[in-house]
Amino acid sequence: MTPGRTLPLRLAPAPGEALDSWLEALAATLRTPMGEVLTEVGLLEEHRPPGPPLRVRAPWLVLLHPHEAKQLSATTGVAPAALRRMTLEDYDQRALVVDRDQRLLHRTRNWRRSAGTGSRFCPNCLAESGGRWQLTWRFGWSYACLRHRRLLADACPQCGGPQRRRRHADTLVPVPGLCDRAGPRPESGPRSRCQFPLHATETLRLVADHPALLAQRDLVDAVTTGTGSFGVYRQAPQPALDVLADVKGLGRRALFVMSGQRLSELVPADLLTAYGTTSAGVDGAGRVVSDGAAATASTITAAWSILG
Repeated sequence: MTPGRTLPLRLAPAPGEALDSWLEALAATLRTPMGEVLTEVGLLEEHRPPGPPLRVRAPWLVLLHPHEAKQLSATTGVAPAALRRMTLEDYDQRALVVDRDQRLLHRTRNWRRSAGTGSRFCPNCLAESGGRWQLTWRFGWSYACLRHRRLLADACPQCGGPQRRRRHADTLVPVPGLCDRAGPRPESGPRSRCQFPLHATETLRLVADHPALLAQRDLVDAVTTGTGSFGVYRQAPQPALDVLADVKGLGRRALFVMSGQRLSELVPADLLTAYGTTSAGVDGAGRVVSDGAAATASTITAAWSILG
C-alpha cells in the first residue's frame, strides 16, 4: 500500500468510541493486520530503525498531532475534529490533565487509568456494537454503564487479564469483541491468544435508582459540562477536576475510617458485598489496594452520598 492513499473501505466511528477501537474495527473490516493499517494512516513508521523494538504504546490515543490528524482524515474520510474527539485530549482539564509535549497524562492530576493502563468494559455494549470500545471506559472514575445498569468489567474472566493495556499486535488482524491477550510464550511458534468473547462476562446488575448509578450520572454530567453542580456544589459550582479530586479523597477516607454500620448508610449492601469480595484491603498509607470497578463504585458512592 502507498502511504497517504485513501483506504478502499470506510467505517464510521461509533458514538463515544475510542480511537484505538475504531482503528481495530477498521483493520478487521479490511481484513488487514493492525500494523499495516497504522502504517497506511500515518500512525506507525513504515521503515523502523534497527535495534530494540519500539515500546508498544499508542501516544496518538492521548493526543493526535496536527499532521497525524490530517493524514488520518485523508485516508479514512473522517474529519480531523471528529478524530480528536476520539482521543483523551478531548477531556483535557475536565476529567484529566494532558502533558502535550510528552503525550502522556499527568499522574498526580488523574485517576489511575490512562491510555497505558487499560480499559474497563460493558459486556452489553460490546455485544450490541460488535466489539467497539468507549473512550470513557478508560477513566478511573468510570465504573458503571448507565444504559445497561451494571458495573463495568475489569478483566477477561477466562485469562484474568486486563484489557487494552497495550496496542493491538501489529502482525495480527483484530477480532473485535474477543480478548486478544497473549498466552504463555511457547518454545517455538507464535503465542496463542485467549479469544474469550468478552460480551459473556458477568458483572453486578444495578436497579434503576441505585445510588451508584446516580453518582455515576452526576460525575458524567460534571465531566461533560466541565463543572460539578450537584449537592453541595449546587450553590457554588466547581470545576470538574476539583470535584473529582473531592470525591476521590472523601470516598477513600470514608471507606476505611467509618464503621461498618455508618458505611452501610452510605453504600448499598450489594455494592459493599461486591467490594468486599474483590478488594485486597488497604496499604500502609491507607490507600485502596484494589482499583476494580466495585471498589471504585463503593468509594465514589460513599463520597456522593455525603456531598449530595
